This record gives sequence, structure tokens and C-alpha cells, in this order.
Amino acid sequence: MEISQIIKENRKMKNLSQEELVKKMHISRQSISKWETGKSLPTTDQIILLSEIFDCSLDTLLKGDKKMEEKAKHEIDDKRTLKLIYKVGWGFIIPLLFILKFVLHLF
Repeated sequence: MEISQIIKENRKMKNLSQEELVKKMHISRQSISKWETGKSLPTTDQIILLSEIFDCSLDTLLKGDKKMEEKAKHEIDDKRTLKLIYKVGWGFIIPLLFILKFVLHLF
């Protein structure tokens, strides 16, 4: 089953309209509509919030749809990569500036 069907079915089981779900998630109604028609996919953070609202596991929302599963994996990898770049970047820049200060008599 695709994530679009899973979201729609869970929303209806909780007797929520799209508008009510929008208010709980603080997003646009168009976003919910696009998810339910399969035109777009929710982010990992939005999936976590949906699991809380629907009172179901992340597995229930993710495992049924291979596209969503892949998207979640890529988002997690992207966040890890950005954190690594940030840590390595500052870990490299600060010592470099310190060395340049003495070598080139800057600052």
C-alpha cells in the first residue's frame, strides 16, 4: 500500500477532515491533498508527527511504501552529511585562522 492511501485511511479512521489535520500539523491543506493523491511525499519530520496524530508506528506509515522508505533514508543521510560537514568545517577553519594569524601577522 502506498503512503497516500495509508495517510488517507488513517485520517478517516481518526474521523479527521483534511482541515483538522492541517491545524494539527501547521501546514497547508494543499500539502495534505498532495500527499493523499500521491503528488508529493511528506518529510521525515512530518511522518513522525503523523504517527503521533494517528497513534500508529512509523513502520505502519513507512514500510508499506518503497518510495517513502527511500525518501526517509535519503533525508537521514543528508542530515548526517550536513552535520559532519559542519563539524569538520569549523574544526578545520578555526585552526587554519589561528595559523594564518601568526604566519601572516593578520588581525
